[in-house]
Parts: sequence; structure tokens; C-alpha cells
Amino acid sequence: MPKLPWLKPVIFHEVKRNGVVVKVPRYRRTLADKGKRVEPEQIYEWVEKNHWPYKQDKVFLRLRDKALIALTYLLCGRIGEVLALNREQFKEHKNFLVVNEFIVEKNKVSPIRDPWALPKRGRLSPFTEIILEYLKVLPKNQSKLFTIKRARAHQIVKKITGKWCHWFRAMGEAYLMRYVFKEPVKCASALRLRRSDTLIEYVPYNWEDYAKELSA
Repeated sequence: MPKLPWLKPVIFHEVKRNGVVVKVPRYRRTLADKGKRVEPEQIYEWVEKNHWPYKQDKVFLRLRDKALIALTYLLCGRIGEVLALNREQFKEHKNFLVVNEFIVEKNKVSPIRDPWALPKRGRLSPFTEIILEYLKVLPKNQSKLFTIKRARAHQIVKKITGKWCHWFRAMGEAYLMRYVFKEPVKCASALRLRRSDTLIEYVPYNWEDYAKELSA
């Protein structure tokens, strides 16, 4: 197996190869593996351009897949958190689609976020439109937004974008840090993260913003 220097082995599991049992490492992606930040326009292009080759219910299933990726990106959510969403958590306002009581898996102290607004205007609005469209076509007797398992969600995201689910969480955090909150503590508090230092890499720096101080 080739060495993957940017990944950290999480656990070793045993597999049989040519009749011999060997230990194979399972790797976890690190920050370096996420690569450079990708802007929303590029992500939207991937979502709109590619799809799983369904043979039945193509329109609905493709829209479902796009909504899955859009929510993972806009909510900066883990795939398990996004799959747990139900339609009752969404409330439409004039300029926003608000997600209520979004549950964060790894925060036992304060696991429920404050209402989270998805914008109908601006650079992120195309993703919100996808979600709104999906909510409209979701069967009325279906409360859960998604009835697929985690493994299937990972397959879909990989097929459509070439990325993995958690990558979209990272890109969502990067957007919030660069254009919205700009401070790790504020961003971590809003997302209900246990630690803010994981957001340090997304802190924007533009020397022109500090030109006056640098010239003092």
C-alpha cells in the first residue's frame, strides 16, 4: 500500500490477502488533505453539472442528491447530522430559509444550534434554492429529508463531486470564516464546535486591511 503522508492512521484492521492475514491501516484525512479553498460558484457548478446515473425517478433523486450536498455545505454539517434533518425544522422567511434545532453530534454540552439562516440572496443563494425546491417535491407523508444511510451518502457525494462529505463541511467553515464571522471564537460558537482553534487556518488575512497600522 502506498504511503499517504498527509493522512493519519486511525486504526489497523486485518484482511486476508493470498491466504495470509495482514494488518492494513485505515487513514483519516487531515487539514492538509482538504487542499485550497474552493469558492461557492465552483462548488455549485459541480453540483449542477454531475449526477448519479439513475434509471428511475431521475428528476427527484438528482434533486435529492443536490440538496444533500447543499445542506452539508451551508450547514457545515457532518453527514450524520444532515441525514437526521426533517422537514419540520425548516421555516421559510422573506430573505432566508431558517433551520431550527440543528443537532451537533459531538457536542454533549450544547448540542443544539441556534436557528441557522440559509440566504435567498447573495453567493450562497443558489444552494438555498436547491433546498427549497427539494422541500416542495418531498412527499407529504415523508418527514425525514433523506432516507439513505451514511455509506450511500458518501457514495453519492464522491460520484458527483469527486470529494468526500466532510470536505464540504470544511469549505462551508472556510466561507463563514472568510466572509461572515472572520473570528474563530464567533464562528465556533455559532456552529457549536467544542474548539475554535480548528478554524484558525480559515482566518482571512489581507495586508491592505492593516496598511494604516503597518505604516504607523
